Amino acid sequence: MYTDSDLFNEKNTLTVNLNDTAQIPWNSVDTSTNVIETFAASVFGNLIETQEIKSSTNKYILIENYSCKDSKCIIDLNKEVKFHNGRTVTAYDFEFSLIRFLTQKREDNFAFTILNDILGIDSVQQSKNETKNGITYPRGILQGIEVIDNFKVVLNLKRNNPYIIEKLNTGRLPIVPIEELQSDYIHWKHLPIGFGQYKLIKSDLDKSQFILENLASENNHKYIRMIFSDQDIGDIRFLSHMSDSKFEGKVILPTVYVNAGFLFNFSTPLGANENFRHAISFALDREKIAQTSPDNDLVAEDQILPSHSILQKYREQIPLIKQNIVLAKEYLNKVPKELWEDKTLHVHSFWMLKKNLNDIEYIQEIKKQLSAIGLNLVFHNTDFNYTKFKEVDENVLWWTGFDYYFVKSKKYLK
Repeated sequence: MYTDSDLFNEKNTLTVNLNDTAQIPWNSVDTSTNVIETFAASVFGNLIETQEIKSSTNKYILIENYSCKDSKCIIDLNKEVKFHNGRTVTAYDFEFSLIRFLTQKREDNFAFTILNDILGIDSVQQSKNETKNGITYPRGILQGIEVIDNFKVVLNLKRNNPYIIEKLNTGRLPIVPIEELQSDYIHWKHLPIGFGQYKLIKSDLDKSQFILENLASENNHKYIRMIFSDQDIGDIRFLSHMSDSKFEGKVILPTVYVNAGFLFNFSTPLGANENFRHAISFALDREKIAQTSPDNDLVAEDQILPSHSILQKYREQIPLIKQNIVLAKEYLNKVPKELWEDKTLHVHSFWMLKKNLNDIEYIQEIKKQLSAIGLNLVFHNTDFNYTKFKEVDENVLWWTGFDYYFVKSKKYLK
């Protein structure tokens, strides 16, 4: 089945089917959150241990200890951690890896959101090249990052956030060696390199197959083959309610999740109308929508952060919004009828699956519930040629998965 099965066979290789749709697992754009997090934890390594990630050795965990108090975090790095190219990871790599995306445009740049607690993020400075340990880094971009020495960093924050390290430890800003990147600091010269337990040794972008070598001495498979396919192939297949599978056993992992919902186009009169948004919110019975899944893998939700894992502490402690059709109709009747009555609202999407969205049970339930207050929706499968909410776009709604790095703007609302 695989052209490299002679080298990476079933005895020494575990094949993991990560997603139905082909993706580049280290690409920060157009890649599913669970794919980014899986690849980052494996290859790029982790800043700290979490409830979900436990290592038998600390050489794949970068931060030895840290303390956050009074809007300041003092961080000591593990001196034994090395990149896969053999070089020791230093505080200058830590600083560079946090700020490298800040050299890109601010619009829809998740780095600005992740680093939003750090002093100076609202007034990013022009970088100045400095040579440290024989390597030239762009420095001085973010005022709040202070490198004390090779293994100590201080983060000066705009406000106290004792969970800032956990926020940085999600794979979106991996710690990487600058010498392995091209001059834009985004694209790799060759294969991505980190300090994780697994080293990427082969990449076939055409076939969306990636080979990772296990660097630990633990009694596990020597290699991991990451693939992307909507077929029942691989030793393990990551599934969701969007997947069809005849695999016999299924395990639901509550900490591997994708949020989904509507975004509103604020550049349209309807999307910008607060009463319209309230009408949709109160028209939906989220628990009933979740119950449409035969595998019980949907959870009713009205917040972006999940009600489990370390992210739970960030949630607002408020009850789930309940369906209220009477109130939904009251709000909708406050909206000019010429904007919505007897109209079909076309809902484009970034929701990668091969089924027709309108045939999915939970989409059918959403359409049914909204039709009860007089709103008619037609969903469209993902079209990469369609860019959401251009200035002249008349579409009001967008269906997508999103996470807590989404940047609010005047045009989009979760």
